[in-house]
Amino acid sequence: MFKNYLLTAFRNFRKNKVFSFINVLGLTLGIACSVAIFMIVRYELSFDNFHAHPERIYRVVSDFRFPEGVEYQSGVPYPLPEAFKHEFPQVAQVATIVGASNTQISLPQGGNTETRRFREKEGFFYTDAAFFAIFHFKWEMGDPRVVLAQPGTVALTRHTAEKYFGDWHQAMGRTILVDNKELLTVQGILADPPSNTDFPIKGVISFATMAGKLAGKGWGTVSSRYQCYVLLPQDGSLTSIVSQMPVFRKKYVDIHTDFFSLQPLRDIHFNALYGNFGARTINKETLWALSLIGAFLLALGCINFINLATAQAIHRSREVGIRKVLGSRRWQLAFQFLGETALQVGMAVLLAMALVTLLSPLATEVLNGSYPLKPLHSLVTMLFVVVLALVVTVVSGAYPAMIISGFRPIAALKNKMVAGKTRGSLSLRRVLVVSQFVIAQVLIVGVLVAISQMNFFRNAPLGFNKEAIVTINLPEDSASHSRWVSFRQQLLQQPGIEKVSLSSNPPAGKGNSFSTFRYNQSVKDENFELNVKLADTGYFTTYGLTLIAGRVYQPSDTIREFVVNETFLRKEGIHDPGDVLGKYIYIDGQKAPIVGVVRDFHEHSLRDPIDPAAISTNRDSYSMAGIKLSTTGMPSTIQQIQKIFNGAFPETVFEHQFLDETIARYYEQEEKLSKIFKIFAVLSLLISCLGLYGLILFTTSQRIREVGIRKVLGASITSISLLFVREFLWLIGIAFVIASPLAWYFMHKWLQNFTYRIDITPWMFAATGMTALVVGLLTISFQTIRAALANPVKSLKTDC
Repeated sequence: MFKNYLLTAFRNFRKNKVFSFINVLGLTLGIACSVAIFMIVRYELSFDNFHAHPERIYRVVSDFRFPEGVEYQSGVPYPLPEAFKHEFPQVAQVATIVGASNTQISLPQGGNTETRRFREKEGFFYTDAAFFAIFHFKWEMGDPRVVLAQPGTVALTRHTAEKYFGDWHQAMGRTILVDNKELLTVQGILADPPSNTDFPIKGVISFATMAGKLAGKGWGTVSSRYQCYVLLPQDGSLTSIVSQMPVFRKKYVDIHTDFFSLQPLRDIHFNALYGNFGARTINKETLWALSLIGAFLLALGCINFINLATAQAIHRSREVGIRKVLGSRRWQLAFQFLGETALQVGMAVLLAMALVTLLSPLATEVLNGSYPLKPLHSLVTMLFVVVLALVVTVVSGAYPAMIISGFRPIAALKNKMVAGKTRGSLSLRRVLVVSQFVIAQVLIVGVLVAISQMNFFRNAPLGFNKEAIVTINLPEDSASHSRWVSFRQQLLQQPGIEKVSLSSNPPAGKGNSFSTFRYNQSVKDENFELNVKLADTGYFTTYGLTLIAGRVYQPSDTIREFVVNETFLRKEGIHDPGDVLGKYIYIDGQKAPIVGVVRDFHEHSLRDPIDPAAISTNRDSYSMAGIKLSTTGMPSTIQQIQKIFNGAFPETVFEHQFLDETIARYYEQEEKLSKIFKIFAVLSLLISCLGLYGLILFTTSQRIREVGIRKVLGASITSISLLFVREFLWLIGIAFVIASPLAWYFMHKWLQNFTYRIDITPWMFAATGMTALVVGLLTISFQTIRAALANPVKSLKTDC
């Protein structure tokens, strides 16, 4: 019996190969997109690695509450972890972790062998054994309780150890030099963490190694890289700890704006307000949007199938009548048609899996290696595909099977199934076509808004010059400090270099430092913090900052004078920039006058508002050189910079970064999602056109005799084409009317994530409507013109 069902299914597939091909292609694209989105969403949701009880793990974070809002900081004051242990002894574990950046690793070789050096932008952390009691990382060799108990020790991941020493087994007992200052012995090997972890660890250094550097740092210093994690006990004491946090703060912190709170581990990956060490967060709304897009694209494929299956039902009326006369029951006929659906779905699944697998390298390249799309390597994904195939079979095949198996035998044998069914089926098909183009047009509007927002990010004025500026990290050891001045002078002598500045960081970039302060004659701290930037006097001309009052500060090795921005003035309620000149800022026990005001510039991405900022000098805090290049001969100029750098700092790895590329990385996540939405918008339009083409193909085949009669009576090709075009183009118009408010609502909500954003303009909807209209018209015209050109003699002979 099963064999007969299968043979019949194949026979019907071959008989209606054009419609079957359209069905399979539509389902293939829908299933492929759904599988890809499933893997992307699962990848983002499986971030919480290496812990047995995630519901008990929290990060202590700092909130700075001001009248104008709250500033969120993932770091905590340096004394907090020890104080937390003392005040909350019921907490199972308290761990400190400090993230290092731009770490240079040198491998002392001895003898005449040249020292090998590596630059690790991220991945090295200082921590203690408590961290590994909270997070259950796998150790290949060593014990964290031993490795991290004493200073001067480090544990490397397998990949890092192999990169440094060739064989990770040979790494134990070897030494590495960190930033030309700390000589560490490798005492442990960690298993490599997965790529989607929020702790992209390459190596962990015992916290005791840096403990001496923190001596004297008080509660007024907060760094986003100095974080504290706690493991709560099983007795559910979260409520009692949270209720005691205000008392804890008042006991240790004399700043009324500071507030400490506990952030659940499962919130860290999705909360961009605090961020994480992996520098990759994604909000849950985006994942929901991706999931809905996947469901919509799959729905488009199912709609195609239902549309064409119900449209073809009339052709199978005689088959149904004969089967019923011969004794077939309705459930047997329904099962037969569900089997045919399952055959086409099975073919679509195989093609979809092959498509995702084949395009995985391309997708990895387009998305910068973020999402590994390898469905055959995941059992969970394969189970999802099986369930998806069953659901698609039922959703796509149930309604057509019910309609076709319900034909009355006598009417079916007389081929009179048009009566009573045409109007309802036609209305359903129109609704399905409208639904397809609603989804497609919503996605197109979303893509246009996302592209416009990304263009705004790239082209919006930032208040400083980011073009043709190269930044390089400087070695910070005391021996290298003495060579900074001569290094800068050598650079300025090169014809391709216009300006050079030494600073703690560029106007926009990582490493911002915030501090409380007192203004002028005030006896207490202001109710907002300053973003303090430390740089030499060349900072303003190198980065093109605009001075609107006063002057640039005088050269100095320590904090001597300040230049503030316009936001500082607004926070202080000052309207005339000249009124702030000569006033004093007290910060970290140092007092210095304000001598200038610069126009506002963006210190962060355009998601965030501009901070009140103060710029001053402090030679010991410089760690970067910003170099303004001539726009001609850049490659040779960079080679010359490298040559000078290697001569001045032979023990340091040279790495350069263009400032505009650094700023572009702020929007890396949005850029990837924008690419994903572009691909899915094109696919949704393609699937919709497949359905529209299949439906117009069926309609013209049904009306061949009518076309022949009209041509005999003198109708022109244009009038016959318009007869069909009018029937479908107005459906696209209805879809546009429905899609426009939906698209505006969703994209308006998305834009609220950015402080600086574009407006949704009418041209975006006009472009979407025209795109859908033109693509729909091309899809319809091809078949309608072909039908209008057909020989009327042959048309009138056709048995419809």
